[in-house]
Amino acid sequence: MANKRFWFVLLIAILVLGSAFAQSAFRLSVGVGGFADLGMGGGYEVVDGGQSTKVEAYMPGFAGGAFALFDATFVELSLGFSGGLGRFLTGSDLERTDFSVMDLNISLLGKYPFKITESFSIFPLLGIDYQIMLSVKDEDGNDFKDPNGKDLSGDFSALWFKLGAGLDYSFTEQIYLRFSALYGIRLPNQIEKDMVDFAEQTPNVSANMLLGQGLTAKLAVGYRF
Repeated sequence: MANKRFWFVLLIAILVLGSAFAQSAFRLSVGVGGFADLGMGGGYEVVDGGQSTKVEAYMPGFAGGAFALFDATFVELSLGFSGGLGRFLTGSDLERTDFSVMDLNISLLGKYPFKITESFSIFPLLGIDYQIMLSVKDEDGNDFKDPNGKDLSGDFSALWFKLGAGLDYSFTEQIYLRFSALYGIRLPNQIEKDMVDFAEQTPNVSANMLLGQGLTAKLAVGYRF
């Protein structure tokens, strides 16, 4: 269901962006680079008899990887692969549980360049990023599994909405360097939804999601056609 929702949102975004800039001239380019992700929240809170317990989930806590991009002046589509650490912080004492993650990221961002000089331009960024979890392992290197032995890594996948800005510095007419910084808000993943549903099955217990958010920094070298 999550995958179908992502592709529907992606299709709508492409149609909207295409309609908005259909009359504008554009140049195509491709590039490769690296990125770093820093998680700043997520998870859920359980309230039982006036006492609350928070389980914060950083997905990821920190991760780094590589990506390839395709740019059409007003749209940037990228595919990335990363690995790093996730983290659960539980209760008032913030008991920490770390785990390793590997994932794919599919990102579609709208952008509008403003030329500052012949070599330098800046642009706002707005779009979506789907984080597909390939592997989630505990501190001992074991996969996260349900009681029936099913791998739950995919249940950590999530859709992000991202906002930020970037800049291009052109060394030549074809070669440029791109830096971008993005703030993201994450929709709850299936694990968080299941935990909230499970908690609320207990009488007089309520539960709610915590806002998932994070920062991303990207650096790439591109080639314009």
